[in-house]
Amino acid sequence: VVTNDPEDVARESDIDKDESPSMVSEEERFKPLRDLLLELAGDSNETYTAETVKGMGFGELRDALLAFAPLDKSHVRRVNKVEAEFWRRSEGYQIKSSDQLLQFDCGGQQWVWEVCFPSGTYEKNNGNDMLLLEKLLTAIEDE
Repeated sequence: VVTNDPEDVARESDIDKDESPSMVSEEERFKPLRDLLLELAGDSNETYTAETVKGMGFGELRDALLAFAPLDKSHVRRVNKVEAEFWRRSEGYQIKSSDQLLQFDCGGQQWVWEVCFPSGTYEKNNGNDMLLLEKLLTAIEDE
């Protein structure tokens, strides 16, 4: 529950706890990323240790993992798979003000393509937004 309206304060009672996923420890959330980094480092000249990776955030871990073979499609898929597991383990809910909740580690260095185009109104969307994403996904999958 995120709110910017000071009159619309989110309450813990607004959340159905039976349907919310349970939170796991930070160590368990980061385990897939850290394990893969240590595995890859063991097969290379990189000097990552269990202690050094423990201090790394999500973006640092992802960047370090991708750096091993950034243009190797199978390697990137492997990194994406452990990243997906990290996000699955990070599911849950929090109740905080928006200035605290909407701050996050965005994932390190990334190329971003921002696009702006008309897609109708909120009430009457013409579907151009989803059409663009479907075409983009098809192009990525065809590579």
